[in-house]
Amino acid sequence: MFILSRLADNVLISPSAYSKPRISAVTDELNKKYANKILHNVGLCIRVLDILEISDGVVHPLKDGCYQSRVRFRLIVFKPFKGEVLLGKIASASPTAGVQVSMTFFDDILIPPVYLRSPSIFDKDRSIWIWQFNDENFELNLNSPIRFMIESLNFADVGPVRNTTLDAAKAKNSSNNASNEGNMSSLSIYGSADGEGLGIVDWWAALDDVEMDDDPDNEAA
Repeated sequence: MFILSRLADNVLISPSAYSKPRISAVTDELNKKYANKILHNVGLCIRVLDILEISDGVVHPLKDGCYQSRVRFRLIVFKPFKGEVLLGKIASASPTAGVQVSMTFFDDILIPPVYLRSPSIFDKDRSIWIWQFNDENFELNLNSPIRFMIESLNFADVGPVRNTTLDAAKAKNSSNNASNEGNMSSLSIYGSADGEGLGIVDWWAALDDVEMDDDPDNEAA
């Protein structure tokens, strides 16, 4: 789910940060720039792990005495791989888009109808998907924990690096439901809930209980 990515960048340190240790000042500036941002073909940046190298600073007397250094560093990045199984919560649902999943720090995860367990139907009155199995209905209710498998990651060049802080995600969700399907995201993840152990977490606990009840080995001697 998380990887380390090596990057290099020019970092500008203002005089107000001169009192800090140099590595701390550089790390703070890098986190301001990269934390909670999506880098094209890299992933969602979480934070700087460590600094690998800092060049000698070049002072800019015409820029309030700031100095600039070339920095090599490592970032912790959210970039799940195809086939990886993750856990999230259902954020919304629609008959055409399927189920939108949130992992708190990232919301652009979609499970299309074709990747739901079959047969599944959409209840328009309640705006939820329902998996029908053995004459029982297993509901995909909002905010329910759901286990899903990564099918693909799609990066789109949408201009400036997009901020994906939790506040931004909440603002997006308050004015946007799964019906708002035309919006472009710089990173979209597609997942599947069609497989053993995938789907609503409580489903499998319930099914295990049913199987144990039907197991003749569990009968009293």
